[in-house]
Amino acid sequence: MKPMSYIGIQVFEAIESTHKRLQLLQDLAHYELTNYPDDLEFILETVIPSIRRAGKFRNDVAHGNWCISDTYPNEIILNSWDETAQVYSVADFDKALLDIENSSAAIIKSVMRMSKIFCGK
Repeated sequence: MKPMSYIGIQVFEAIESTHKRLQLLQDLAHYELTNYPDDLEFILETVIPSIRRAGKFRNDVAHGNWCISDTYPNEIILNSWDETAQVYSVADFDKALLDIENSSAAIIKSVMRMSKIFCGK
């Protein structure tokens, strides 16, 4: 399948920050979807927030300083540089996985909706 815009993909991939990528997505949605208010609302109110939710914990998991403690034998601890700690259980990781699944579903749904608008499919 050929991408809609090679230049657009290159620009998007050159942006390393998720925050900046989501800002670009929001700006493009406002520009391209003015005549499709339901689709614009879906991008702004569902897709972007779901990506933010999924990304927050993902960053902690990927880049965090994790440890264990006898005080919390069934949890793991996320340390931070300001000497605070957050305790996480299996349920927290399950919620993070659900956020990722919901984000994935929203992205897939938006791609299908955009395909109908821009590709007639």
